[in-house]
Amino acid sequence: MAEGKNIYNQGLLDISYIGNLLDVSNTLPLMKNEQGNTVWKVTTSDDEVTDQNKHTYLKEYESDYILPEPKEKENFIGWLNTGDNKIYQPNEKVKVVHGLHFLAQYKES
Repeated sequence: MAEGKNIYNQGLLDISYIGNLLDVSNTLPLMKNEQGNTVWKVTTSDDEVTDQNKHTYLKEYESDYILPEPKEKENFIGWLNTGDNKIYQPNEKVKVVHGLHFLAQYKES
């Protein structure tokens, strides 16, 4: 939904579609870990998520996610959060309140 706001602000998405997504999201069960805590998937564009390791990308609700160093460091600008459209740096903490995906951003050489 956070990404929907950015897409809407750019004029690429109809507001009624966002309303429909909200209706659907309110009926989906939240993911829980073994302790019964709500978890969200948090990934970067460097991650290689598979069926075998996907559980390692589940982070507890309201926990702090510490952004990793990128695999490729040359010309790296930062991590673009696709939810809020802001750039974050490695080792910065981001509060997990929904699913997050961070894209590595690089200077053009």
